[in-house]
Amino acid sequence: MPSNHQLDFPPPQDWQEFQRMTCDLFRKVWRDPHAQEFGTQGQRQHGLDVYGVTGKKKRVEGVQCKRTRRLTAEAVKEEYEKSRAFRPKLSRFILATTARRNTEAQQAATELTLSGDYPCCAMFWEDFCARMGRYPKLIRKHYPQFVVVQMLGDAASKLVRLEVDTDSFEMILTAIPEGEDHYGGTILVSDLLCRKCETYRLGGHYSRLEGIVGNRWRAFVVSTWLNRFKSAEDLLRLGKEVLSFNLSEEERREGRGEGLAL
Repeated sequence: MPSNHQLDFPPPQDWQEFQRMTCDLFRKVWRDPHAQEFGTQGQRQHGLDVYGVTGKKKRVEGVQCKRTRRLTAEAVKEEYEKSRAFRPKLSRFILATTARRNTEAQQAATELTLSGDYPCCAMFWEDFCARMGRYPKLIRKHYPQFVVVQMLGDAASKLVRLEVDTDSFEMILTAIPEGEDHYGGTILVSDLLCRKCETYRLGGHYSRLEGIVGNRWRAFVVSTWLNRFKSAEDLLRLGKEVLSFNLSEEERREGRGEGLAL
């Protein structure tokens, strides 16, 4: 299945929508929330539809939107020449287009980069889609008919069988990466037999696991075992081996204080 940056979105139906999409996109690319559309139809725009500021040195960049089936070398040169009248002077000119990539326009942009006052970049529709694919919120805004699937990263797991008294629990313990917004640094405890799961943070209270690994006593034992690990990485480093543990007297006092018969 293709990821977002491989998707081929349908080009917008009108130039106004393409211009709005371009402005939204380059606010992200430039990290400039104040980037804006330049002028209105009928005004002199000096070859620019969108402009903004980027980088620590506050470089000004501009974008011309070209909704067309094919981008020619002549069009690239013409729009670049218009952009030279923009003030303050640009540090880069970008020609964003709904046209498919072609070598003629690419070569023209390269020649202008080498000989002109500032770099020229042709952003074809394939490139535009690739950029859009990095920002799920923009996809949901401009292409709500698409289902957005965002790969957040990998999560390492450990398959564990834990026996408490006469009960046996088969679990998958998955470490959620630290950088994940909502559950980063937690362990996803999935019981394969009852087909339930819950997130648990090391050092947490056993009540978090009630209903996942049996009654309160079982949940207390499982959470106590998990809390003996300093980090999820320590747990995941274990190989295929048999472990055992006993509750300490302090842990038993804690359990009795919770009303558990230990």
